[in-house]
Amino acid sequence: MMIPKTFLVIFIFSIFYALLELLKRRSGIKREYTRKIAHIASAILIISLYFFINKMEFIIITSIFTIFFAISYSKKFLDSIHMQNYTTFGEIFYPFSLVLLGTFYFDKPFIIISAIAIMGFADGISGIYNLQYKKRSFSGSLIFFLISNIVLLLTYTILIKSPAPLATFKIVFVSIIISIIEYVSHIGTDNLTVPISSAILLSLMF
Repeated sequence: MMIPKTFLVIFIFSIFYALLELLKRRSGIKREYTRKIAHIASAILIISLYFFINKMEFIIITSIFTIFFAISYSKKFLDSIHMQNYTTFGEIFYPFSLVLLGTFYFDKPFIIISAIAIMGFADGISGIYNLQYKKRSFSGSLIFFLISNIVLLLTYTILIKSPAPLATFKIVFVSIIISIIEYVSHIGTDNLTVPISSAILLSLMF
């Protein structure tokens, strides 16, 4: 049944964010790092749950979290997620991009999983690296590019087949474009521009 499963997924995510909040408050870890932990772990959870829920459940769940984080952003009651010293809307754009991905690409596993994984891993890991510079860096963008390539090669191999030279070239091309898009996206908009542009490019190229 849709409703019990939906509540179960929401409960799982709620427990995760509650534990992350507890970790932040008890350990004193900087919220820049707890944000990135949430960024990466959420992608892992979402990709895992993708195989157990249907399209409507996916859209409902991600829509609920979009509303939740929008409210939380205005009230600032999640200390582990919301920044205080600069403006970013990344925590709202993250679930909203999932709503869009679920709406248009849910039935295309290669596209939606790749887009989520790039947002979670490439953006998350390069973001952790960039924390030492307190801004985006060329080396951080290179990390983003390399991880995007790895993600796309893995998802293509697992979900489609071993990539031929043409497919590999397309993967590198897509990775270059979304690396540029990520670099020029500010105040958290990369959580929207990266997955959506990834999905659009992949749908056009494959």
